[in-house]
Amino acid sequence: AIISYNLGLIHMKEKEADKCGQIFELAIGLRQAIRDRHGSLYNSMVFANLLNNLGCIKYESENMSGAEACYIEAVQIGNQVVEKSKGKSLYSAQRCVGAIFYNIGVMRACQGLYKKVEYAFMCCLAMQKRALGSVHEVIGTIHMNIGMVYNEIGRLNDAMKAFLHSLCVIRLVKGNNHPDT
Repeated sequence: AIISYNLGLIHMKEKEADKCGQIFELAIGLRQAIRDRHGSLYNSMVFANLLNNLGCIKYESENMSGAEACYIEAVQIGNQVVEKSKGKSLYSAQRCVGAIFYNIGVMRACQGLYKKVEYAFMCCLAMQKRALGSVHEVIGTIHMNIGMVYNEIGRLNDAMKAFLHSLCVIRLVKGNNHPDT
């Protein structure tokens, strides 16, 4: 399953979506067989990453229902891992779940479903804050994206607050003299 996953990543980098999708499907099938045999989800975050990557492939090929199914299952698995951590730091799991929520938000934005985009980006923000804290470039970028959603749906006051929050975070990270600030 790990070798299949790695081969899929190579095909993903080479922009060979068909081969990549087939290999990720194979790796997911192998992971599911391992789960069924051992009674638990073996290497859960690897499985969640596989589903996330397959969701990206399906999204790029405009298979939105397939992408959504992959993303939703990946989030469920990732959330189970984070919940089972019982307060332990699970940096990579939290970052992965945050990234999946981000992908869901991007997909929803392309569909014009901005309320769902807002929810996905807020979930992404919460998970990334758990992993990174409140002052990190990623957190600033997420606030900017949330501001863009608010701007798109006409919630201009909320957009302004999100943009200003983004600017504050980015200034804390990069300093006042950086071109991004």
